[in-house]
Amino acid sequence: MFGNGSVSQWNPILKRCVHHVMRSTFSNNERVHRLVNIQAAFGFPMPTLAQVLTVPLSELHRWLDATRAVVLGDAQVARLEQIEALAIQWLARSPVPLSAVAHERLSNGTSVLQMLLVDLIDDEGVAHVFDELVGLLVIRPKSPVAQGSFSRRPSWSISVGDGD
Repeated sequence: MFGNGSVSQWNPILKRCVHHVMRSTFSNNERVHRLVNIQAAFGFPMPTLAQVLTVPLSELHRWLDATRAVVLGDAQVARLEQIEALAIQWLARSPVPLSAVAHERLSNGTSVLQMLLVDLIDDEGVAHVFDELVGLLVIRPKSPVAQGSFSRRPSWSISVGDGD
């Protein structure tokens, strides 16, 4: 039907249609797996993740339902792939979820979360900010226990006598 099977010989319109269908219809499990990996890397609450992906929260919940076939639009696919690439870049730098430092004020006067919430994300700018945030993670202790400021309250013991 398609000659020798070479895609290069297909009609350009047919190629674009096939590419669109292949790109916009992930398998249900693949879609859910990708979203779960993004969530694990970023650690954002679902409403924040929906904002980053520029979809309503109800739509994100549909995307996370592996029993539903969801066809994503071109803009949704592009945003998902962009956010996924940024999540991979973050994980290459740190195993700590990005949410731990997402609200930190950076040298450019903004936060990484603010940078992820814009319509057109500057991938290189975000990658540069990731390096700055990793530096903050190294400087900042993990918890009050790590700082040594945590101490136990003294325990009070009441001795029960024989009532004399």
